[in-house]
Amino acid sequence: MDPITAKQEKFIIENLDFFTKTLEEMAQIPAPSNHEEKRAAFVKALLESFGCEGVYMDEALNVVYPYHCQDAKEIYVLSAHTDVVFPDMEPLPLVRDGKILRCPGIGDDTANAMAVITMAKYVAENKPETKQGIIFSLVSGEEGLGNLKGTRKLMETWGNKVKGFVTLDTGYGGMVTGAVGSTRYEITVSEQGGHSFGNFGRPSAIADLAQIITELYQVRVPVKEGTKTTFNVGIISGGTSVNTIAQNASCLYEYRSDDLTCMSYMKNCFEAIIDKAKVLHSGVDVKIVGERPCGNVCGDLQDKWIQMLLDVQNVYADTEIVPRHSSTDCNIPLSMGIPAGSVGTFVCSGAHTRQEWLDTESIPRALRTVMCLLNSWLA
Repeated sequence: MDPITAKQEKFIIENLDFFTKTLEEMAQIPAPSNHEEKRAAFVKALLESFGCEGVYMDEALNVVYPYHCQDAKEIYVLSAHTDVVFPDMEPLPLVRDGKILRCPGIGDDTANAMAVITMAKYVAENKPETKQGIIFSLVSGEEGLGNLKGTRKLMETWGNKVKGFVTLDTGYGGMVTGAVGSTRYEITVSEQGGHSFGNFGRPSAIADLAQIITELYQVRVPVKEGTKTTFNVGIISGGTSVNTIAQNASCLYEYRSDDLTCMSYMKNCFEAIIDKAKVLHSGVDVKIVGERPCGNVCGDLQDKWIQMLLDVQNVYADTEIVPRHSSTDCNIPLSMGIPAGSVGTFVCSGAHTRQEWLDTESIPRALRTVMCLLNSWLA
């Protein structure tokens, strides 16, 4: 993989101020999963201001710029997600501290979304020839209970032509080439309840739920070479007051794995525990609130795709890039048998915390790396 051209270097240098100022503006726009409306509208207007033709927003709140895709037999996707993990519906707090930008969600994934936008700006202004169609996508619903809804919709629309998929996600050195699947449940327990003194002895929904959670944590995850399986209860809620026997209690539980057999094992364990709980307690209800597939592409196609991504990153890398498995937008194309990978480009840290930060001095190298990736799809 060769370095970018002098013309492309000039474009990057000339657009550094634009990138940073727009990043600061977009990072403050609230975009919790399933409520990305404001940020999606901002992105769509921005792309249209560059002269990007055919930009559209779909019902999933994806903003999509198809470049040379109308008659293309093959399409490649460059994507990033617009949502953040934070529930704020007011502007997110941004602070500039020298070369550091601090803002929740700035590295995961706002800066990467800006990199996709900048590449779209480049092709809109320069109209390069391509070997195939390219989709620049800013997708919704990557985080939490967004359940990858944006990429699901994108692949539903374009998947029959997509031959490769790259999402920009998290920080420099991060590279994901395998999908960690997950199934997420809401478990709700209901009981009669009552006064803690006057009705003492009645079943408590909280106690019932605690018993279920205890059994979930006694499951031994499957051990299989080259795989990893985990589980977690992330949220518990319920009860009315300290002197009330709880009528209702609920929790969110998930299991994850990068192996289908292990996912099946965890499902069987979960269902056995719930079946037992339904016999012991009067009101136990379970609903699935999220499913992410873990099917991975094996063989020559994925190997070549991984090597291409490594070659791209190594042009400007100063550390070794080591691929890993994780849960990203790549889960969807990988489950469809489409080569895919996730690449991190910016120096940032503190993802999923309110102390998240990004080093602005990493912006030029990040854009050069993404431009190298774009070059692999240009004629």
